[in-house]
Amino acid sequence: MRRFLKGILFTLPFLLTGCKPALGAKITITKSREVLETFIELADKSAVTNLISAEANFVLVSYALVGCSCWGQFHIQVLNPYISETNIPIYVLHTDLFNNEYYGLPINEAKTNTPVIGLYKEGVYTYGLNYFEDEAVFAKLATFKTWIGRYIMIV
Repeated sequence: MRRFLKGILFTLPFLLTGCKPALGAKITITKSREVLETFIELADKSAVTNLISAEANFVLVSYALVGCSCWGQFHIQVLNPYISETNIPIYVLHTDLFNNEYYGLPINEAKTNTPVIGLYKEGVYTYGLNYFEDEAVFAKLATFKTWIGRYIMIV
């Protein structure tokens, strides 16, 4: 019996850590040929469906309230400086323009957890985050860089 318990205690840490989803290969995001200083505001969801149909790798952000301090802080203090530094295109579409078809973005029914970020690999939503999952990602540039750096590779 003692041997059995030792075996369980030895394998338990491996079993518990093995339950976490494995992080797949990073999504390759290509730098823009043009100099970018801010996000690319999309006029409607057709641009998103075009990116998905083209099986593109891309970053998509959505927000519900223009006047929300969390959106203002995120796009001014985090998103725009990150884009200026990396020169990767980040697409932004107002949440209402999705017409309740969010293409995987983690937006709740009341749209109260925005802004949200979605990372798409070959047109498929792969990783994402909403404001309430980790507010620091939306408030601090260094935290955002660490988070997004886990999932994308810039070329």
